[in-house]
Amino acid sequence: MPRSFFDSLNNFIRRRSRWVIAAWVVAVALSLVLIPSFFSSVSYNLTGGFGGPSNTMSTKAANIIQAEFPSSNSSNDNILVVVQNASVYSDALKQTVLALNQTLTNSNIGNYTGEQSLYSSEASILNGSLPALINETAILQANLVIINQGLYTLSGNLSELSTNLFQLEDGINQTAQLVWGVPATFVNIWQSVSQQLISNGDTNAFDANAQANQTTFSVTDNFGGDAESIGYYTGFFTAWNASFLALPAGTSASGREAYAVGQAVAGFLSSPEVDAQTSQMIGLIASELTATSWNQQAAIENLTTTSMVLNIPSDLTSSLGASPESIVNELSDLGPSPSNATLGNYAISLLETSYSNLTVADSGFSISDLMQSALDLGSNPSSRQTWDQACDLIANATQETFVNSPLFTVNATSFSDLLASLSPNATLSDVNLAIEKEVTTQPYADYPFMQTSALTGNFVNSQNNTMLIVFSFSSSPTDNAITRVQSYVKNSGLQSFGTVYVTGGIVLTKDVAKAFLPALEITIGPGIGI
Repeated sequence: MPRSFFDSLNNFIRRRSRWVIAAWVVAVALSLVLIPSFFSSVSYNLTGGFGGPSNTMSTKAANIIQAEFPSSNSSNDNILVVVQNASVYSDALKQTVLALNQTLTNSNIGNYTGEQSLYSSEASILNGSLPALINETAILQANLVIINQGLYTLSGNLSELSTNLFQLEDGINQTAQLVWGVPATFVNIWQSVSQQLISNGDTNAFDANAQANQTTFSVTDNFGGDAESIGYYTGFFTAWNASFLALPAGTSASGREAYAVGQAVAGFLSSPEVDAQTSQMIGLIASELTATSWNQQAAIENLTTTSMVLNIPSDLTSSLGASPESIVNELSDLGPSPSNATLGNYAISLLETSYSNLTVADSGFSISDLMQSALDLGSNPSSRQTWDQACDLIANATQETFVNSPLFTVNATSFSDLLASLSPNATLSDVNLAIEKEVTTQPYADYPFMQTSALTGNFVNSQNNTMLIVFSFSSSPTDNAITRVQSYVKNSGLQSFGTVYVTGGIVLTKDVAKAFLPALEITIGPGIGI
């Protein structure tokens, strides 16, 4: 039977037992020296279990995170980077963090899913709100176009109505001057001449008529040579003369005047040379004014209003919820040639009820605000102008809606600019690109949503001098991936902003393994060798 290895080993130990015992004594003594180096690399936490070395970068970072960010996500699928003693809201630091994320994205680390930070938090809020608000803005833009067209159409009609109103008033004044004013001039002269003649013993009415007629032509300079005035006056004087034969002798001057005016108007209107508009105006003045009221402003205004009201379609005013009388009176109160702004504001007041269904109570702006914005666009605004105006309204309404939010406030200017950079038909891809551009190019202070400490506390400590950045993976990164991430962080330039640590559950595990292995090799190796 052949001898085994153990037979030979047994003979060796018997023959050299003293040497073997001496060798073990030396090994044990050497181990007593090396064991402390093992425990200098390994720590035991009686409350937290077996832990890694307390002086590693990952452990220091873990301690910072435990103190500053106790609610942070320390999943084994995350690598956490801490930047301590830094200006955490600086644009330069933001650019460095985003550049590092881009480097990791381009690095072909297969299971890397992206970073979580102040900036990704902003992107998340925008992604959650922007698509729906673009749709709301598009609807609002369409409403602005409708309101703008309605306001400027009505303003144009009101302007035309105002012009016609005061032209009509001027026409009534001028026609009243012809129909009643010219006769009044003659009657005043006649009364003065008649009294003078009577005082001289001449009671012949026709003498007074002739002298008054001559004086009237003189004082009016033959009515300025106006054929229409001369023709009408001639008809009036003829009727006046005839009244002394046709009317009782005791008829008053005003009675004769009314009679003569009636006769003159009838004769004047029968002339084929008088156009329809002039005929209508003379007939109106003759029937609605008198020898005593023709030059009274109140009577003129009342006749003007009454005449204008008759020419306004009732269906137009009923759709506005206002009577023709109230519209004409308002325009009269505005005076001649009201400004476009004045007419626009009046148009708003008339159309406000009609357009009240275009907004709701919780929209953040009133129908008056909406209509004023539509008016401010001017007539025939471009699509770009109406879109920008809609963006401003939505942004301001969003700001107002979240004014008491515990999570963030809204920078209406920045939010409006972001909305305006998109189109009403923006796709989800367009929105994502716009958000990425906003987060990348805008300073943090100009972000549309200014996060409160309730959100920033996940990534920035209360002293605003330490930042946490989370790099996420779909599964636990390999040792090689961790090493690459650590290298990328080291070369990112983050160190120029403060002290940088890399940690996370998987990084701690790797650091423990790296620390344990040399000590185990030192202490166990001699025993195995012996």
